[in-house]
Formats: sequence, C-alpha cells, structure tokens
Amino acid sequence: MVDVLEADPRFDPERMAVWGHSRNGKSALVAAAFDDRIDLVIAHQAGTGGTTLTRSDAGESVAQITDTYPYWFSDTYAGFAGREDLIPVDQHQLIALMAPRPLLIGGAWRDQWSDPGGSFRAAQGATPIYHLYGSQGLEQDALGAFDPQADIAVFMRNGLHGVTAVDWRNFLAFLDAHFSPDVVPASAD
Repeated sequence: MVDVLEADPRFDPERMAVWGHSRNGKSALVAAAFDDRIDLVIAHQAGTGGTTLTRSDAGESVAQITDTYPYWFSDTYAGFAGREDLIPVDQHQLIALMAPRPLLIGGAWRDQWSDPGGSFRAAQGATPIYHLYGSQGLEQDALGAFDPQADIAVFMRNGLHGVTAVDWRNFLAFLDAHFSPDVVPASAD
C-alpha cells in the first residue's frame, strides 16, 4: 500500500497514516508493525486481537472472536481460547511496535465488547518502549479526555461500537497535531 502511495505525487510520503475501525483497526496496527514508513496510526475500537489486552478478563474473549470470525485469526491463536493466560505475547507488545510513531486509540463507553480499559492498560504497557525512543508514550492517567499532541492517546466518547462525527473530530485533531495541516502535497493533474 505504501509503495503505491509513495509513487503518487498527490500523497506526501513523509505523512503516511493508517486508520481503521474494529477489524480494520487491527489491520492498521499490523500494517504499521510491518512497515515503519507508516508515520501515524489510528486504531478505533480495535478490541480483542487489536488494542486490548488478550489476557484481560473483560470484553470479547479469544473463544468468542475466533468462533465468530475464524477467518480473521490463525488456528494457533484460536488454540488459546479459554487459555488466554498462556499466550506468550500480548497487545501491549504490538502497540510497542508503533514506537515512536503517534498512535490514537478510540473507544466508546458503552462498547464494553472492545474492552476500552484493556486498551488503556495495553497503551500503558507500551509506554516504556516509547520512552526508549525518547517519546512520552501515554501520559493520560485515566480514560476520558485526551491530548491530541500526545504520542499515545486514548479517547472515549459516549455510545456504542461504530464511527461517529465525534470520532472524526478526534481523528482530525490528532492528525492536525502530528502532521502540519497547512502543507498540501502537489496535485496530480
């Protein structure tokens, strides 16, 4: 994906961002983990297998998500259903692979299936790796209001699983804080 965007003059190769909601939030994280040319990540309500801790006791379990969406995950991951405490890695390590790039994690208070608390704890767990790169990581003390200029930010809004106008305002504030909003790439006529 980034190869194509870099070759197109309508895009600025110094300001590449990936965004995804739910299953696509998981994909955004994986894309950035494998390609450090991605400069910023927005993972919105990515939940189990995305931003929330697999070992968390809240939200969707490995059994539930792999039974419902077996084509999203490997059989190895599904084998940890009911044995999440034995999984050798957890989502804070995936988040740490974003360091030192800016990461915005979005959630909703009534979307407990995505386990926003587990996402917040995963962001806390990734923060020491951000520190190794000279970045602040997550500076928030709790879920709620966020600073769009933070290296890792977790925002919450009212409501359920979905993308709303509030989410878009938060996404754009985060992008504007990390990418100069007044610089526009050359157009391709």
